[in-house]
Amino acid sequence: MTRPPWNKDCTIECERRVKCAVCEKPKPPIGRSVPIAAANGYCNQECPGYSQPPEAGHLWPGELKRMDEEDES
Repeated sequence: MTRPPWNKDCTIECERRVKCAVCEKPKPPIGRSVPIAAANGYCNQECPGYSQPPEAGHLWPGELKRMDEEDES
């Protein structure tokens, strides 16, 4: 499996994890769903800091490595 076209130029910066400046919880990757079991541990749209800087990346940590390992198979 190769990286999808929309991820071909991704770098480790795309996995950037940041904490919300308001609630101090980690922000999930942009446009990604948080598993229900983990939802209380992440900043969400109800927090005023959710859409403010700093901005998270768009991939979960380790996703690039998994994509690249699948490429090597």
